[in-house]
Amino acid sequence: METTYAYYLSGTFIPPSAPETYMYLSITPTASLMLRMEGNAILQAGTGRKKIIDTLAFPSLAVKGIAAVGPTLDVYGEASLSPGTD
Repeated sequence: METTYAYYLSGTFIPPSAPETYMYLSITPTASLMLRMEGNAILQAGTGRKKIIDTLAFPSLAVKGIAAVGPTLDVYGEASLSPGTD
């Protein structure tokens, strides 16, 4: 808040007169507004489970894509991205 104060005194010697007095007071209020914003963002992405190598059948009775009797090998992979983690 800003305040101004003044006091005036006036008069004359010739011709003599009674002094006149004045008082002045001024108040100027001020206001301010401050806005502060904070935020966090996280990005997570993933590919989901994907087949990397198609089914490998070891020597046994197998018809590819239909049936296999014996051991088989499937290789899957998945990638994920999470910034800020080691």
